[in-house]
Amino acid sequence: GIERLWRDWSGALVRKYQALAKCGGMMENYKMYRTILAESSPPCVPWLAVYLKDLTFINENKDFTKEGGLINFSKRVIMFSTIDSLKQYQLTGYKIKEV
Repeated sequence: GIERLWRDWSGALVRKYQALAKCGGMMENYKMYRTILAESSPPCVPWLAVYLKDLTFINENKDFTKEGGLINFSKRVIMFSTIDSLKQYQLTGYKIKEV
């Protein structure tokens, strides 16, 4: 009766949670999440924390200038491509009907 139903539902919820945790896990720099997102088509809402982590890593590990005071354009290109990849999800609107 109720006990069996509770056991079946709780097992299903645990399996769903484990599958979601695997997708959003930090293993291999969010590899599973990045793969799923790359295969998705907009509109979708990407997890901003991953992009912020990437931008922070780029900012902390590359100098703004090179020797002689020259601008480090490779750093700027990497930062731009990260931000640009995030912007692609803003190009397609959601088709939400008013209720």
